Amino acid sequence: IPSLPPAGSLLARMTDTPEEHAPGKDVGCGAKEVDIGLKLAELPGEILLQLAETLGNPLALLVSKAHLSKAFCTAARTAQATLTTLNLACSWAYYSNIADAAVVAVTSACKQLMSLNLHGCYKITDAAVQAVASGCKQLTSLKLDECDITDVAVEAVASGCKQLTSLNLCGCDNITDAAVEAVASECPQLTSLELGGCDN
Repeated sequence: IPSLPPAGSLLARMTDTPEEHAPGKDVGCGAKEVDIGLKLAELPGEILLQLAETLGNPLALLVSKAHLSKAFCTAARTAQATLTTLNLACSWAYYSNIADAAVVAVTSACKQLMSLNLHGCYKITDAAVQAVASGCKQLTSLKLDECDITDVAVEAVASGCKQLTSLNLCGCDNITDAAVEAVASECPQLTSLELGGCDN
C-alpha cells in the first residue's frame, strides 16, 4: 500500500469537498493533484469503515464519497458489508424520505447488521421489513416504532430474526395479537418488547 497522509489530515480531506475542486481531487498549494478516492480504495474495508465512523454516520459518508472513483465505490461497498449498527430513524416521521427501496438496498449489502433503527420511517411497507428479516439474520435490536406495517412484517421478523433481544413496535397501530404471539413464540432470546400505542 502506498504511503498515506496522517490520519488527521486524511479525515480532513474526506470531509472537505470544496466546490472549486474537481470531484475526487485533493489539491495542495503548488502540489500535483492526487486522487484521494484511489488512495482510500487501497485501504481494507474495515479501515474505511473506521474512518467513516470517526466522522459520524458511516453509511452516509461512504455513499456521499462514492463519486470519488469507481475503485472507491467498490471499496465502500466492501466496507458496508462490515456494518453492525445502522440508524435510519427520523424524529419527525412525516419528514422521513426512507422508503422500501432504500431499506432493501441496505439489507442486501449489510448482512452483518446487529442493530437497525427504522423509527419514524412511515413510508416503508411490509416488503421492506420482510427484506430485513430475510437479509439480516444477526439482528439483536430492531426498532420499527411509528412504521406503517402490519402483522405480515412482524411475523416475518419473528421467523427470520431468531437472535432478537429487543423489538420496538410502539405506534404500529395495524398490528394485532397474532403478531405479538408470533414474536413471543419464535424469538426465545427476546428480553424487551415495546408495544405502546398498539391498540389492536
